Amino acid sequence: MPRFKLGILVRDLRPDKLRESGITVKSKTLTDEQYFSELLRKVVEEANEVAQAKNVDELISEIGDLQAVIKAIADYKKISSKQIENAAQNKRLNLGEFKEKQFIEYVEMDETNPDLNYYLTHSDKYPRTR
Repeated sequence: MPRFKLGILVRDLRPDKLRESGITVKSKTLTDEQYFSELLRKVVEEANEVAQAKNVDELISEIGDLQAVIKAIADYKKISSKQIENAAQNKRLNLGEFKEKQFIEYVEMDETNPDLNYYLTHSDKYPRTR
């Protein structure tokens, strides 16, 4: 019989749905530490699937999956939807939204600028250029 390794966190009803369709499923319950680690992996997976959606229907479905994982992370860490909305509102008030389609190609600053250290310590994200 063909066997396929999945190694993924799935929604609660998924193992039983697979069994109902005649598939043998080997699953386990994760420890809290494993669960949180897998949630973090899952949020990246779902974000990638949002980016790869081929049409509006797929996009809607994948955004729904992404939101479900984000909610699971928030629930696990006991973060309320109100806390998340307050943080989002603060970002909107202080930095704006994404409506104006702004894209920063690079930043340049004097060696004495207090923000310089931030960019230097995050060189994997913001590599120095000439």
